[in-house]
Amino acid sequence: MGVTPIVMKREEIREKFAYTETAVYWDMKDFPVTDIVLFNQNIRLALADAGYLGKVSIRAYGDEKPDDEEYYKNAEITFVSRGSKRARMHMMLVDMHFWVADNRDCSLKNVMVIAKNIMPADDDDDMLFQANLGLMNARCYNILLAVPDDYQLRNMPFRCNYTVWHWSDLLAGGKPLDDSLVFRWYDQEPPRNIEAEPCTLCGK
Repeated sequence: MGVTPIVMKREEIREKFAYTETAVYWDMKDFPVTDIVLFNQNIRLALADAGYLGKVSIRAYGDEKPDDEEYYKNAEITFVSRGSKRARMHMMLVDMHFWVADNRDCSLKNVMVIAKNIMPADDDDDMLFQANLGLMNARCYNILLAVPDDYQLRNMPFRCNYTVWHWSDLLAGGKPLDDSLVFRWYDQEPPRNIEAEPCTLCGK
């Protein structure tokens, strides 16, 4: 069977998802910051600069509960305490699934993940994180990612359209990578026998 790559240009994605909600899931052990208030401001600046102008919510996953929870509340960040990397990734997926379940009409939304080891080549805990993102991307969700500055982009999955920031660029409120959109191959089977349900919005 022949495989035909279908590419959605960044301008098309920006226009389609410009004013939709963006939910950010951030592993702050993987990508620590010293000033979460400044981080909150810069991530919103980076999203706006990339054309995503809708409401933004941020959930931060760390290993220890902060002494001053008001600090996070004032920064408009919800903190979730989980001790291990596996536990943080698992809780992140659980929170995503509840968020998706609440989106009953499959309204268009953006999902940003700021975490390491979510791609199959790096997923030591076999969490199938990328597979879950792939299913979301196949429906009504636009996927945004942050990766380490030295990350090999060839390890990115080709099945989904991803917009990607290097961590230092995102941290500074900068632009995503110009070559961050990758092919989505509709003829490839879903990974690990995970079946994608048709989108309730478009039927695809």
